[in-house]
Amino acid sequence: MSNPFLILSDSSSTTTNPYSTSSSKAVTVTNDTSSSSSSSSNIYKDILEDVLLCTVDEQPSSTVVHLAELAVGLSENWNKNLIDQALFERLRMIDASNQLLTSTTKKSKIKYDVNIITENRCLHYLAGCYQRLLRQRVSF
Repeated sequence: MSNPFLILSDSSSTTTNPYSTSSSKAVTVTNDTSSSSSSSSNIYKDILEDVLLCTVDEQPSSTVVHLAELAVGLSENWNKNLIDQALFERLRMIDASNQLLTSTTKKSKIKYDVNIITENRCLHYLAGCYQRLLRQRVSF
């Protein structure tokens, strides 16, 4: 069984992960050129919105939790560290429903129940993230 969280691993590291399985394959994302940098930025933005159900945008494309503190210091370069910070900020939220943003576009639809998006129990939220990542890993 492959580990879908390996997409979040630092591809520059050459050390062996003691927790990986023999069939696990890391997806390498290089930041050498501007085209690969923009594609990796898109991957990290998709992970933020589709897996973590969060956003830093004021005008989201779907119903998600807005990470206001992360949006303040946001740079245009999306990377693994930004996802780490987003997950940490989301997990320490006491009431995520206070930060819930709903899309105003007519084409958008609610992908998940609001209770799933605003889940406050850490283990339930992380389990949901893992399940969404398993479903989305083919598109990443």
